[in-house]
Amino acid sequence: MNSQTYGFHHITAISGHPQITMDFYHGILGLRLIKQTVNFDDPNTYHFYFGDYNASPGSVLTFFPWAFSKPGVIGDSQVSEIGLLIPKGAYDFWKHRLTSFNTTVTEEIRFNEKLIKFKDPFGLPLYLKESDKEITKSYVFDDINESSSIIGVGGVVLSLEDYTKTKDLLVNTFFYHQTNEDDIFVRLSSTDHHHTIDLRKKPSLKATMGVGIVHHIALSVDSLEEEKVFQSQLKRLGYTPTEVKDRNYFKSIYFRDHNQILFELATKNPGFTIDEPLETLGETLKLPKQYEPYRHQIEAVLLPFNKRVLRKSK
Repeated sequence: MNSQTYGFHHITAISGHPQITMDFYHGILGLRLIKQTVNFDDPNTYHFYFGDYNASPGSVLTFFPWAFSKPGVIGDSQVSEIGLLIPKGAYDFWKHRLTSFNTTVTEEIRFNEKLIKFKDPFGLPLYLKESDKEITKSYVFDDINESSSIIGVGGVVLSLEDYTKTKDLLVNTFFYHQTNEDDIFVRLSSTDHHHTIDLRKKPSLKATMGVGIVHHIALSVDSLEEEKVFQSQLKRLGYTPTEVKDRNYFKSIYFRDHNQILFELATKNPGFTIDEPLETLGETLKLPKQYEPYRHQIEAVLLPFNKRVLRKSK
């Protein structure tokens, strides 16, 4: 069986206070809250999923809000930037929108692509770049309309001690292919070219986990059958993938590569509408079945938050 991955499924990071997380990713970036649930391994911590209107795999950013934890340090063995795709022609709109909320932006050209670079309130580096990727339905919020709504995840930068090891894994096992290189980065692209992984060629700082740090990258696979093929292949290559874990909305395996990047393989199905309709995604707290008997206790611990339109400062 010739299995392959299909770009990103989602990316998960550590944020701070739930309300600040919601204000930035929903209130400023205009991403739809497609699921509010809790961490499978820590039910007293939210797990927020943001994405496009249809909650499409590849559009999804997820966060564990650690409201009272210390910031991490971005360095080797980590994702050091997350890139999001915006429609062609939306570049100036986003420069203005971000600055109108007092978000500091810089600009960079990388492999002939113009990037709007900024950080979230917790120090997580992000960038926006224009793309011709088509989207079925945009999420419209505040003054963000179909011509400016964020399309989804577009890329990551990995800071690595030895980039060649991660490159070998992505090219030879997950069918990424090299599409560019300069003195700083090697760029790998997924089969549809919309998802890129830039490998930083020179080692960086010693990293620590904490707020403002990416927890893991999830690549998308078609089915549980294909996921198990990858699981067996990874074992043959000397990696130690986990058993298949049921995450309600997808089935997953996890493993660390030789640079200690935490990867997940996640199935496209059953998807985020398994426990609530598409039209009302993210409006109520959904708990994994093992935690449902403890809903009252869990809700008493979780910090409240609101989705709201924010006032611009400029």
